[in-house]
Amino acid sequence: MPIPPYTAGQYLRAVGYVLRRLRYQADASQEEAAAAVEMDRAHLAKWEAGRHEPGIYRLTRLLGYYGCDPGDCYARIDARARMYQRHAARRG
Repeated sequence: MPIPPYTAGQYLRAVGYVLRRLRYQADASQEEAAAAVEMDRAHLAKWEAGRHEPGIYRLTRLLGYYGCDPGDCYARIDARARMYQRHAARRG
């Protein structure tokens, strides 16, 4: 697998965006989603804000709660991070 063209910051921003969208689609609050996977709401908020990188165990549980296949979810994250990278390259 080649090294992604985007930065860690662009990746974290994309993770946050995708997780927030999935939660909205599941019609769940941060409190409900965090409780379902036994984590603190503030920690989930940091993930969604792109300030913390999710661990694989809790991320997998959260994706299961949202009903999202991990492979599909990673593809969404990758596509969003690549979009952020293209936008940054255009700005110079």
